[in-house]
Amino acid sequence: MAALTACAGPPAAPAPTPTSTVTTTSPRIDVAHDLTDVDVCALLTAADVKGPFVRPPAPFAGPGTCEFRAPTGLRLGLVITQRSYDDAKPLVLNGSEQVIDGHSTWWATGSDGTMTHCDMVVALTADHVLEVRAEQYPMDVVRIGSQTRVQVQSVLSRLPRK
Repeated sequence: MAALTACAGPPAAPAPTPTSTVTTTSPRIDVAHDLTDVDVCALLTAADVKGPFVRPPAPFAGPGTCEFRAPTGLRLGLVITQRSYDDAKPLVLNGSEQVIDGHSTWWATGSDGTMTHCDMVVALTADHVLEVRAEQYPMDVVRIGSQTRVQVQSVLSRLPRK
């Protein structure tokens, strides 16, 4: 009987498992943040903006906002707002997507001849974003984009995690 089984050939391969690809439009948020009681003005240090600060960081439009000014001429505004990433993307004209430290980010740089700027919207939670506006003159648009990215990385590293 064993001889007959040995001659029967290899066992049949298991049936293939169907696979599918799911396309999602959700923003990427690798690290969930607890945004309860976040002091936006404590999210950057003087070293982050090549300080010292020209004046202490201060809210400019109420809670969840802060403006930072550096002696280099940099003016940086941060806002944590309750808005979905997709709803916030139109705030950044002619933007494109990148991922910063696991967070979907819609961003653009530009210059109007007198001021160079970088605008970013960063997904923090399903219904909260970080809005960033950096302005400086004179500065190359590539450089202000790189500098703002590093500052956003600093902010993300200081936000409390859930």
